[in-house]
Amino acid sequence: MTTLQKAIIGATLAVAVGTNLYQGRHNSTLRGRLQTARQQLAQLKEQARQLTNERDSTFQSVEALRAEKDRVSRNEAEEVRLRGEVARLRTNAHEIARWKAKTESESNDPAAATAKSWTERVKRLKEFVERTPEARIPEFQFLTTEDWLTARGDNDRQTLCHLRELAESRFSNQLQAALRKYLEAHNSQAPTDLAQVQPYFEPPMDNAVLQRWKIAPASEVPNVRMGASDWIVTQKALPIDEEYDSRRVIIPTGNCVTRNDSVRLLFPAIGAFQNANEGRDYEHLSQLIPYVTTPEQRAALDRLLENEQRWQSILSRN
Repeated sequence: MTTLQKAIIGATLAVAVGTNLYQGRHNSTLRGRLQTARQQLAQLKEQARQLTNERDSTFQSVEALRAEKDRVSRNEAEEVRLRGEVARLRTNAHEIARWKAKTESESNDPAAATAKSWTERVKRLKEFVERTPEARIPEFQFLTTEDWLTARGDNDRQTLCHLRELAESRFSNQLQAALRKYLEAHNSQAPTDLAQVQPYFEPPMDNAVLQRWKIAPASEVPNVRMGASDWIVTQKALPIDEEYDSRRVIIPTGNCVTRNDSVRLLFPAIGAFQNANEGRDYEHLSQLIPYVTTPEQRAALDRLLENEQRWQSILSRN
């Protein structure tokens, strides 16, 4: 082997040995870095776990605070509601005490007690009329508070009759004024229908009222004669309560009432009963039966007895 070959072989070996040494040191460095990276990764994972726990704890705290806030808000709202309820109860208590004191004061005041009694009576009558359409007439719209307060009668039936009479009287006054205006505008020529008089009412008259009345010859109510007028205004139909209600006759210069035909026919029987009973009036229509003397009187009494039964039925509903 020549010297050159030996040199080449030696150089080659030196390079190989150097390369192995470098590779070994390089690998050792890489292993160290890898170990460091693993340790850092483990530390990062631990930090991430701790942060996650802290986040979850923070969320729980926030939810707890939110729930506490909602509870406090509900408590505040309930407190406001309870305060309002207490204030309302106090106001009611004061109002009750005031009304109690007023009632006790009025109970010791005869005038106040009388006024209260009248007011309750009017209220009861109006409620009765509302429940009993048979008892009312359209003319009730003309009644005043004083009319209701002063309506007289021994019972509701008679009181309602008195109210109807008052209501018709209020209408009569308005009708007389309208009739005078009509006659003045028509050269004293009498109307043939009340619809012709309607334009002369001030204010205009309810047609429901006018439909209850008619223009008739004065001879239709022969027991009433008012002036020289040969015509009158009177109700179209029979009275609502034939025993108590009256027949009304109206002319331009006045008006009056008279008992209806059935009662007038019984005047002789009523007089005979009174003569036989020391002047006392009858308490029930049936007491007149022995004293009727003509078929006309008996027919009139039968109509009144039927009318009485009808009103007993009406009153029993209330």
